[in-house]
Amino acid sequence: MLAGLIASVQPAEAAIPKNALGAVAVSPDGRTVLAAGDNRVLYVLDAAGLTVQKRVWLGINPLEIHYSADGGTFVLHDSKGALRFYDSASLKLKTEVSGVEKVALAEQADVIFSIGRVRGRGEEARTPLRAYSMSTGRPVLDKTVNSALTGLGVDADARRIFAISKSIKSNEEMVQKPPSNLAGAARETFRMQNDGKVSQLLAFDVEGKELGRHTSWYSTTRQADLVPFGNILRVITFSSFNVQFTLGSMESKLYQDKNSFNYGIGYSIKNKLLVTGGLANGTVTQLDTGEQRGFRINRIGGWPEYFKGFAVAADGTIYGTTTAYRLVRISPDGAVKAVPVY
Repeated sequence: MLAGLIASVQPAEAAIPKNALGAVAVSPDGRTVLAAGDNRVLYVLDAAGLTVQKRVWLGINPLEIHYSADGGTFVLHDSKGALRFYDSASLKLKTEVSGVEKVALAEQADVIFSIGRVRGRGEEARTPLRAYSMSTGRPVLDKTVNSALTGLGVDADARRIFAISKSIKSNEEMVQKPPSNLAGAARETFRMQNDGKVSQLLAFDVEGKELGRHTSWYSTTRQADLVPFGNILRVITFSSFNVQFTLGSMESKLYQDKNSFNYGIGYSIKNKLLVTGGLANGTVTQLDTGEQRGFRINRIGGWPEYFKGFAVAADGTIYGTTTAYRLVRISPDGAVKAVPVY
């Protein structure tokens, strides 16, 4: 049912601290970078020189930061499950809402969507689906979905909203181990197609009306970022193997990024880029072509350094944050610069 309905529509784990400089955002004009981490401090940096201009004590543990379309507001998702709306000029808190487990930003529509904590189990599971104006924090959508949702995504213009459920036991799949001759994505695909578990992929319109559901052999218990672009929908988790759906036919396939495990995930549908990162390296995926390129940072002493967050500027410049409290700039030409933030 979902295949036909979607085809007719035109185009970090909640509450778990990242133990890093994990939250990052870049202003719409590309001049300012915000970064924050487990030390509860918000750093305001000049994007050109990567120098700290201001430090603000937040008192809360941030997971993600997002700017409004006009840059006048930024929204911080914290480890208590709150969305906090700040004035960008004064850095003062304007308002906040609670009960947020996962967010997805509709960049052009200037609306931030969220799913809340799942209530109930099995067929009784229910998940809040909400949306708020980025500029004011005013609620613009509030509904309950009959499913245990664990992932969320939305078009840049908010015309399509996608969600994926946690794994569901299936009596239709025969449980069996992968043949020894399979490796990589082929082995993982066989395992998931024969593990006795499925998931539901759901689609909604901008008003939250459910358009349909598709049952997939792919399943996850982790939080997921759903990244739609054209007729392709990618479901990204911490795993090294993630799934890509072709909307309409609902064909699906697993693929592997150049980095091992996705400790950090960021994307901009508006700018056609998806970024994932792991141990000192990462992958940039061009959403319109599927082309991928890797990047790497220099190793430093001490405990291994992992990426934990990414933001994409309007010109395609990428900013990443790490467990070593470094801010990393990846330029469109591939040049990489990393600086400590303190």
